[in-house]
Amino acid sequence: PYYIAVFFSSFMQLGLFIHFQRWITFNSEGARFFWLSLLLQFAMFSPSIIMMHVASYFAGRYPKGKVMGWTSIGMAISVLLIAFFFGDRLDFGAFALLFLYGVFLSIFNPAKIGIMKEITSGNDLVKINAKHLSFMALGITTISIITFNYSPNDNSIISYTLLPFILSGIGLITAIS
Repeated sequence: PYYIAVFFSSFMQLGLFIHFQRWITFNSEGARFFWLSLLLQFAMFSPSIIMMHVASYFAGRYPKGKVMGWTSIGMAISVLLIAFFFGDRLDFGAFALLFLYGVFLSIFNPAKIGIMKEITSGNDLVKINAKHLSFMALGITTISIITFNYSPNDNSIISYTLLPFILSGIGLITAIS
């Protein structure tokens, strides 16, 4: 179950990033493109810095499996809301929800890393870390292949409006695992 959570969480994170970046690419240019790309980076990655102490508190205070489960549910709900916001053309509301997703992800990651020590009882950390990184890379590679020709046009493998809903379902799978 741990490796399933690792695979799907990295799949979901990069899938969201690709979805937003492609939206920015097809809907803006020049300075607007630059600022929206910067906003995307800020919304996805700044919560990991801002929430560092809070995330460490949750990962250290509560059972890591529960922290991973509840934050996965939070990520899935925020992605589901993002999907609805994109469907209703409330794109900047989706950016705000992306920041919320980043907050949940920033709490999820320390628990995901911390549980490795509990799984191995402190032994073979190198081996479990290698498997962890392999499943992360596999999740990233899979979503990259699936979204290779991803665009709002009809020639995409996955429907442009469907991907956020798929990612939300993947968030629920992550929570269950």
